[in-house]
Amino acid sequence: HDPLLAGQPPLDEDAGVSLVRFEADRPLHPERLHEAIDALLDGVVSSRGRLWLATRQDRALWLESAGGGLQVGDAGPWLATLPDDPELWAQVDPQRAAAAALRWDPLHGDRASQLVVLTHRQAPLAITAALFSAVLTDDEYAAGPEVWATWPDPFGDWHDDPCEASGPADDADLHLTDREDRA
Repeated sequence: HDPLLAGQPPLDEDAGVSLVRFEADRPLHPERLHEAIDALLDGVVSSRGRLWLATRQDRALWLESAGGGLQVGDAGPWLATLPDDPELWAQVDPQRAAAAALRWDPLHGDRASQLVVLTHRQAPLAITAALFSAVLTDDEYAAGPEVWATWPDPFGDWHDDPCEASGPADDADLHLTDREDRA
């Protein structure tokens, strides 16, 4: 139990259950991410994390799932987009600021994708392969944010999967899209 107590759960499969961690320091292509999300619906117990979508340089996306449902919504601004205002920075959660400082990139700041997926009898490689297929290629990355902003974005302000069962969020659901406290 020592790894659990240290906050480092084992990533080895146990009784068909495994924990998959995905990280990318490049943005994700919105349409390819939309396709990759299907891998998070079959054999996934839950998933949770923050995503850097190429079409959204100022705002992080929050993804969470349980069972067969998945939601993607706004997670608030990236810290890299905040103005150099001490009063504004004083409002940033200290844990978030510390975590961002540990991985701060000189060009992209705290922008990065991080997702943890708990699976049952689902190949971890299938999940990571699907998610990595959404990471921008070298050519796409070289095109830059001005080009990225022109790409179609299937996520809108709020997104549920599976898409066929989705409808527009009603006013009661809108409060769920503000995940700044978790970003």
